[in-house]
Amino acid sequence: METLPPQQNSGTAITLNCGPEDFEKFIRSLLGRPQTITNHFQGEFDLNREDLEQFHHLLVQRIEQQNKASLIQFTARVVYDDDSTVLVNDFDTFRSYNEPKPLRSVAIHLSWSFLVQFEDRKSPEKQEVDVSIVTGASRPFLDDNHTWFVGPFHSHTGFIALRISHTARSWASDITALLTGHIKTLIHDRSKIRAWLSEHAEKVGIGVFCTVMLGTLVSMFFIGESVKKSEMAGAVGIVGIQGVDAKLVALANLVAAGAWPRFAVYGVSFIFLTIIVSIGLGIWAGTMADARSPAFLTLTRKTEEYRRRMIKRSQNRFRFFLLSLFVSIVTGIAGNWLFAYFVQGWRP
Repeated sequence: METLPPQQNSGTAITLNCGPEDFEKFIRSLLGRPQTITNHFQGEFDLNREDLEQFHHLLVQRIEQQNKASLIQFTARVVYDDDSTVLVNDFDTFRSYNEPKPLRSVAIHLSWSFLVQFEDRKSPEKQEVDVSIVTGASRPFLDDNHTWFVGPFHSHTGFIALRISHTARSWASDITALLTGHIKTLIHDRSKIRAWLSEHAEKVGIGVFCTVMLGTLVSMFFIGESVKKSEMAGAVGIVGIQGVDAKLVALANLVAAGAWPRFAVYGVSFIFLTIIVSIGLGIWAGTMADARSPAFLTLTRKTEEYRRRMIKRSQNRFRFFLLSLFVSIVTGIAGNWLFAYFVQGWRP
């Protein structure tokens, strides 16, 4: 590159010592539309500023070790719970930035732009890496210009999106593998029991409902058999009574006692009440079974307070799930006992 003498031009011009073809390739490598690799990961994570800084150090170190490269731009866009965003264009600024407002950080979009000189290329080429981390309140998506946006994402868990814009497939595959391995270490493994319960929370609720209802129907069957035997015993006893008048009086008393009508009224009422209670217990158990811990991106003091509160709530949800099962069992037993008591007047 050389500078033209001032007398040949009113300003200063810069020329490149390269042919038109090489210059065209250089401009295309900077401005052309590259190939992309995308991936995403969903799960629970608990990230803070140091975890985000690790992305930067890991990425820059790997790229500088492989090729002659320079970081030409770094940006970090933090999204808060009031839909406001803050964009910083320097890594040191990002490390020291603290949001003064009492806001909760819900997402962050990290972007790196590198100029990489590959050994088989004559000129450096632009490579871009984007990592978007959200906590379930929003989800990143891309428009036609490859710009990050935030939209609704209805999920209980977090979401980490990765995109590599590249001009060298092998380089992009290596960076993808590097970041994928790192992201997987950030996603928390859940216990098999909690994972199964969360995945089948709706079925758990339906199972509790069906179990309570089935227990009620089985109980009604056996109580009905007991009532039938009692009525048959009463009828057999009438046969042994001497005198027609005495038999008629005994039969009238047996009919007036109304064991079967009473059983029918109590039975219908009990089933109706059991359906209502079973639905409530099923909803409670199903809701508590879905004891997923939310993802956290702790960049502000308010987020830290929210994190502590939600972790405690998540722990309590599993305890309440176990309590819901216990309450369901106790309610079923107590309800059947009361039904038998009112129908037959038994006192255990």
